[in-house]
Amino acid sequence: MPRFARLLAFAIPLASSAIGARADVVISSGQTQNVACSNGACVPTAPKAVLNVDDLQTMLASGNVRITTLGVGVQAKDIHVKSTFRWSTSYTLSLDAYHSIVMDAPILSTASSSGLSLTTNDGAADGLLVFGTKGNITFGDFASTLVINGISYQLVTSSFDALVQNINENPAGNYALAASLEAGSQRPGVKSPIKVLKGRLEGLGNQIEGFSIDARNANHGIGMIATSYGTISDLHLTGTITVHKGDGPEGLLVATNYGSIFGSSATVSINGGAYAEVGGLVGESMGGSIGYSSATGSLNAGYACY
Repeated sequence: MPRFARLLAFAIPLASSAIGARADVVISSGQTQNVACSNGACVPTAPKAVLNVDDLQTMLASGNVRITTLGVGVQAKDIHVKSTFRWSTSYTLSLDAYHSIVMDAPILSTASSSGLSLTTNDGAADGLLVFGTKGNITFGDFASTLVINGISYQLVTSSFDALVQNINENPAGNYALAASLEAGSQRPGVKSPIKVLKGRLEGLGNQIEGFSIDARNANHGIGMIATSYGTISDLHLTGTITVHKGDGPEGLLVATNYGSIFGSSATVSINGGAYAEVGGLVGESMGGSIGYSSATGSLNAGYACY
């Protein structure tokens, strides 16, 4: 049986520059200008506004803060985080954008029971939550709260095993990585650690590192998730898959995708089965969608490489 090998490099990129030039509320190290803050509410006074990260951190030290793109007679479009900031109090930061929220720098909450609320499309219809290559969100405590567009997420902070257990116990739940996780090797002969996802898995720009699986006989799908009907966003995964025998679909993130994958990536090496459908990010997509995502690495399979 001939085998097919391929160096993999596919991408549907979304850099922050793809959003284009526009009137934003920018959170950066620049001097605060064209922003009015009162009682924890910050609004633009001109379409191009800047809120200094030190000023923001000072406000978060003593209360909740809500930043919007709508001021009196002023409508900015996006909220753009360009500089790192953190807070260590149990207050909530809310970002409410007419269009998109773009994360080009890390945000870190180290306090127990802090909160973050992100709202896109508060007036528009095609806005996105976007993480640039340097952007991510981390929480120091799983008791903190995360709400994205009105949906509450359960934060996973402790381990990859905890993520697997949570999803397998409640596949329809909504989960978010509170930090990057180390997966570690799966035992030889095991199936995909996560059987099915029906809810949401939000990576927040974080990474699951070192996922590997060595399947002795795989006539079923092999990947971190066997089957997804849900939504996976802003998650980056590195790892390897080795299949000694079998023809099930193989992809590092999802074996069979019926759902949607957005803003995610895989760095992967797969040595697939004899008749397997193999992909870097997804083995096979059955009517599902993949957008603004990428995969790099190498694939080796007996039947097909995607």
